[in-house]
Amino acid sequence: MTVLTRTLAFLLVLLSMQSFATPRHFKVTIMVPPGTREQDLFISYEDGKDYNRITPHLAGNKMEISGDYYGFYATILVAYKGPGADDAMMSRSWVNEQPATICITNDWKHPALAHATDVGKAGDSAFYAFIADAEKDRDNYWDQHEQAILQLDSPERKIFFEKLKVVDNRKLAFLQQVKGSYYALWLIRKNLVGLGSVVPYGYDGVTPAQLRTLLELNVPKKKEYAFERENVLRWLAAREVGPGVQAPDFTTTDTQGNKISLADYKGKYVLLNFWASWCEPCVAELPAIKKIHGLYSRDQLAVIGVSADKDTTAFLKAVEKYEVSWIKLKWDDTFTDKYAVASLPRLFLIDPTGKIIYERKQERSDQIDSLPLLQDILREKLNR
Repeated sequence: MTVLTRTLAFLLVLLSMQSFATPRHFKVTIMVPPGTREQDLFISYEDGKDYNRITPHLAGNKMEISGDYYGFYATILVAYKGPGADDAMMSRSWVNEQPATICITNDWKHPALAHATDVGKAGDSAFYAFIADAEKDRDNYWDQHEQAILQLDSPERKIFFEKLKVVDNRKLAFLQQVKGSYYALWLIRKNLVGLGSVVPYGYDGVTPAQLRTLLELNVPKKKEYAFERENVLRWLAAREVGPGVQAPDFTTTDTQGNKISLADYKGKYVLLNFWASWCEPCVAELPAIKKIHGLYSRDQLAVIGVSADKDTTAFLKAVEKYEVSWIKLKWDDTFTDKYAVASLPRLFLIDPTGKIIYERKQERSDQIDSLPLLQDILREKLNR
């Protein structure tokens, strides 16, 4: 995964969580090397809640961007993606209310800055260098033993888990080196908060409780950090939603515009499925969900699909192709907030009292498409 891809990968994660804060305004002049084409640029800013992509419009070799932000800084990403591009040809800069300039000559990674902070020099470059050897060792082992690692009880899988743990521990160890700085909060929010949320079957990852403790130990409780600290804590709380926990209620609209609440289905089982047409694992398990939907009456079980599709045409084609006849909801940011939907698919079974009794990650990874554990639970509960 490239650095640019990794930067964009959290669109469903913490940044989309809503919280209340008074926005501030930034204004930045971006200067790029003469001859750079607009189509070769990728520019975005992160405002503390969302990523916002900017369509480049150069006047000569420069352009201005502006917007509101809610965190301690706004983060500006400028990347070259034209001929000969590589991971090094991008930069992140922190800016605030003071008008700033980002001037790129030959060094896309570390541009000349006025009234801005180079995130790489603030800690990112040192962080990725600190974990590089461990990540390389993990990736090389995967490349050499992929098929054996996929076997659930293989010794290679256990060794791979040990290498995953080394990478996680290196990331956590680096946090000690930046303790007390804003970069410590940035690192937790951008890189560490998701540790353990998406892990291979059987891997004991970093827990929300561990991350909450690290936040308290390493990030000062400054007033100006409050918005970002609050979002981290809310995300970690959402990550603890799972079997044995009451399912958070939500109210949203279905694809027909009808108002739907989870509370409407108290007294019956609910299968809550977060998916998208572009998500291969999501599509792979749709036949199993279709089978389950057909086995039980609507009085026994409600199946609710929440699609992350932004392309309506692709969504409708998938609905028709895979015969998705159950309840279909539009995506709402409250799902990210309440259910920590950092990746797809996510699948929960909720009992008639509103308690979660099953989550997809409990399935064995070599059988996951057919959802055998879920089907066993439903047969037991609904006598089928």
